[in-house]
Amino acid sequence: MAYLDNSTIVVDAVLTREGRRLLSEGQGLDIRYFTLSDSGVDYTLWNPDHPSGSAFYGEAIENLPSLEAIPRGQFYMRNKLITLGKGTTSIPYFQMAGPGATLTTDFVSVAINDTTDKEVDNYPGVEVHFKLLGSVGEGAYQLTIPNATAISSITPGNVNGSGWNITNLSNEDGQAVTYLQNIEAADAAFYNLNPGNTEFSVKFRRSTVSAVIDCSLISLSTGITKTFRLDITGKTTT
Repeated sequence: MAYLDNSTIVVDAVLTREGRRLLSEGQGLDIRYFTLSDSGVDYTLWNPDHPSGSAFYGEAIENLPSLEAIPRGQFYMRNKLITLGKGTTSIPYFQMAGPGATLTTDFVSVAINDTTDKEVDNYPGVEVHFKLLGSVGEGAYQLTIPNATAISSITPGNVNGSGWNITNLSNEDGQAVTYLQNIEAADAAFYNLNPGNTEFSVKFRRSTVSAVIDCSLISLSTGITKTFRLDITGKTTT
């Protein structure tokens, strides 16, 4: 990692793992989307008391060095910019919670480790509760699971009922939306969630693989993203 000299305008681009794979197979990149981020910007440097007047309030911010591009978007682009409709007066945000917990905006880690259940088919799964505030009319979300081998199934939970669908996307279809998330994993799985509501829950059932994975849920209409952790103890068979 390095810093770029901001005395000149620099466009620094690197290919992701997916981009390198496409080129190695003789395919074009076919870039259709891009994401903007203000990671690395320290807004506390905004100085409304600057002696030279309002044109210089952001001088210290503008003089900050920029991070050199790296192919791991989850590190480089932590603060993605989003698009909201006209008349929006607040920024939407996610709350979520694991089983028996109160909804929170904090990073949530959910343990899936019921080792007392030895029957592969009887494990009921762990239900994670999501709620999006500050927005109405939400109907579609995308869920990214970096390690698909650790999860045997993902189904609608009890919150908002089970009358909606979760669709497993191909890697190619999932990557078409994941430009907002920049998740790179060889065995990632992508799902479209259509609860038709701002509050719903998802039930995760584990496989026989133990893993700690950071998953992402993104609202397809606002771009709001929530990252949460599944700490999975693989179930045993008898």
